[in-house]
Amino acid sequence: MTAHAAVITAGQLNKGEWIIVSGAAGAVGQAAIQLAKAAGARVIALIRNEADKWSDGCEVDAIAESEKGNLEQVVREVTKGAGANLALNGVGASIMESLLQSLSRDGRMVVYSSAGGNEFNLNLGILYRQQILIRGVNTQLYDASQCAQILTNLAPLIESGALKPSKIAERFSLDEAPQAYKRIAAGISGKLVLVVRPDYHQP
Repeated sequence: MTAHAAVITAGQLNKGEWIIVSGAAGAVGQAAIQLAKAAGARVIALIRNEADKWSDGCEVDAIAESEKGNLEQVVREVTKGAGANLALNGVGASIMESLLQSLSRDGRMVVYSSAGGNEFNLNLGILYRQQILIRGVNTQLYDASQCAQILTNLAPLIESGALKPSKIAERFSLDEAPQAYKRIAAGISGKLVLVVRPDYHQP
């Protein structure tokens, strides 16, 4: 839902455009990569470091690492100096500056999370000289009809196999929710599922 809202609805991604997907190893990032590829776009994945992995089927055109601080260099190399057309910020303030510097003229940025910080110093010169558009997305504000429309749009991609579900790493019963959140906090590749069934326990 969030990936579709960011890439398609707010981001207005077009065929042949370059998109930077931050948090590419996460569930939203993985979905965004697949949606971008299905739209015929070219993807630059921004991950934290080499340890970050994403699921099978998420092929990208280039990879940058935030710990190396090489996003701008990678973007300029693969786009032949033009910059990316769209950047997804699912991290927050910590990567805003590098994303802005990596965008092309008339570039767009969609922000859907601020886990990595809420505030940063905005250089207005970059904003107006490059005519950059920044837009926020909050799917918690979507009503049932908006969610239904997104799911309707996603259905053909799921049925064709262009959009694959995230890998389920572990399952927990509902009363094991605290343990599940501890696993998430510790860092895990894949999704954790809470099973609403009183007799279920992790094998």
